[in-house]
Amino acid sequence: MKWFERLKENIRIWFASRKTRIRGIRGQSFFDYESFVNDINVQTQKLLKKYGWDNSAISAYIKYLNKKLVGLSPSEAEVMIRDIYALTKQVGSRPYIILYGASKMPSIQKITLVLHHLGTNIDEFGFQHLNGSHTIFPEIPPHSEFFTMFRYDVLLSFPTNEGLNVNELGREIHLFRSYIDKQNIEFVRNNFSGENDYQKLLAYGRKFKLPFDYTTGANYHNRYMELFEYPHNMKVQVPKINTSKKRKLNNARMSEFIVDMDTGKFVSQWDTFKYGTDGKIDSNPDHYLPEELEEVANTESYNYGIPWGGYRDVPSIFRSSHRTLDISHPKDHELRRKATRYWKSENDFERDEEASGRYLDIVKNEEVDYMAWINIPADQKKETYDEFIKYCGSFQKSNPGFAEFDKIKRNTKEL
Repeated sequence: MKWFERLKENIRIWFASRKTRIRGIRGQSFFDYESFVNDINVQTQKLLKKYGWDNSAISAYIKYLNKKLVGLSPSEAEVMIRDIYALTKQVGSRPYIILYGASKMPSIQKITLVLHHLGTNIDEFGFQHLNGSHTIFPEIPPHSEFFTMFRYDVLLSFPTNEGLNVNELGREIHLFRSYIDKQNIEFVRNNFSGENDYQKLLAYGRKFKLPFDYTTGANYHNRYMELFEYPHNMKVQVPKINTSKKRKLNNARMSEFIVDMDTGKFVSQWDTFKYGTDGKIDSNPDHYLPEELEEVANTESYNYGIPWGGYRDVPSIFRSSHRTLDISHPKDHELRRKATRYWKSENDFERDEEASGRYLDIVKNEEVDYMAWINIPADQKKETYDEFIKYCGSFQKSNPGFAEFDKIKRNTKEL
């Protein structure tokens, strides 16, 4: 093509791009440009009409494509637009975040759209399955921007004291949190190295420079069948404080991990579920013995609300959100309800109260408490825990964590 003809082609593409808002590619003929634009238009029409996004989301999507097109050859551009469009059908991917974040739909409509994309449905045993046009992006980290945006929209959609109990959507949202838990566990297990799950979790925190929270109570994750002796599990929430750079968003103590302190393994219902011949989770509680349900009873639980923990950083508008969205939630699936009938939680230890239980968190001060506890021989743990309770009841206004007690005990022995 002569230079003059090439110039005319470029001018035609430039004028066309003013209308289509899609940049031309160096070396692309006008005919190829029209075909390229048509491919993108097919995508955006599907995003609008088939998958429910609004015009604001589409505008942001096109802007995102234009940034990605810079410096690409025509063949590279064709591959790129196909790959990005494919990612719009993975919830939590960068293209999906672009669409979700730019959408002007009301919060309740946006979270409903996510559930529709994933095809949530509840079976006869109250268990939620996913069978939609979209899947969850496997590389979403527990502190992710998408989970933080989704959390914010849930907070805005269910602001009353009824929380998620207000309607059927609230029940769907409650059950969906377990799939966020599943993604969090798989992300840590699949992307980090370590002797056990807890070491992998610490490696994740180091990579992203995230502080962890150990201050919130774990009594509901230390359920027992016969006799409560001492806690076996600790709770870790990620991140400890809000690390989101987006205005109004808050990811403090959002994702939750329950760790068996003896093994360092995550305690999760997802490690207990059985699967049927159809590949779906077998949610029939009659197919599980009570003894098999310890991890179902003590499983982790993603927080839509913002737990207080040992901090005072919860915005006033959301100060009751953990209670309304995470504690007073709609009923669980029948398998977990069976688990909690057999596996009971111990009441918290309270000084000077007749109804006081025997539960105290071992870990309150990050790894220092954990390390002190795991160094106690197994045959001495019950006796040591009993002494820890007496110590907290006699000398402390609140639980200082196990390491402080252990240090005082050791110093006393040395005298």
